[in-house]
Amino acid sequence: DNSVLIPKVIWRQAVQEIEGRTEYRIEYFMVTVIGEGAFQACDSLTSVTISEGVTTIGKNAFYHCAALTNIELPCSVTSIGTGVFEGCSSLTSVTMSEGLESIGSYAFYECKGLACIISKETTPPWCFNQVFYNVDKSIPVYVPMASVEAYKSANGWSEFTNIIGKDFEGEETSVANLVADELVVRLDGGTLVVEGVSDYEVYSTSGINLGKPERLGSGVYIVVANGRSVKVAVK
Repeated sequence: DNSVLIPKVIWRQAVQEIEGRTEYRIEYFMVTVIGEGAFQACDSLTSVTISEGVTTIGKNAFYHCAALTNIELPCSVTSIGTGVFEGCSSLTSVTMSEGLESIGSYAFYECKGLACIISKETTPPWCFNQVFYNVDKSIPVYVPMASVEAYKSANGWSEFTNIIGKDFEGEETSVANLVADELVVRLDGGTLVVEGVSDYEVYSTSGINLGKPERLGSGVYIVVANGRSVKVAVK
């Protein structure tokens, strides 16, 4: 069992004893704040579940958690502090729910593995300095359908070249399905499933053409079809 009783505000000393864990659920005692440096450099941490009720994620909370692969923020989170996910090199997907107002400087600094961002807030969250420094600006960024132009002109968000409008009403949006126009790429276990096109190619991040492999080992791959590309991360 990876559940641990924790206080309403999590500080660095509160998690030192669980640094060897691979998963952590932030839900007990209705946590409201994840404090500065709370999980900083927890190298084995691969998964974090942040439940509704958390409003603030403090400076460097997940700084250099090198094994963390994805993060989903509940609607209660209104701000992300400076450098929260800086150096999380394995982070491939981020989902930001409605209600997020601001993202601190360097929050996703050097998150080179990011393959997809979902932001459900209609008003683009304010980005401070170099929030997405060294993040691939061609990755798909999914935003509310009516907010595409606002994101394209918003500070920080305007750096991205592939901002896509999506109707989030009444559906559970997951980064497990990455959609680029008619191209749908998803993973079924370790099996790669490509829908909407018959002709596609898979490349390694070093540029090696892998053809059409049915199964993929752990790593990051690029699926190319109809002039579009989608990054896929396999744990």
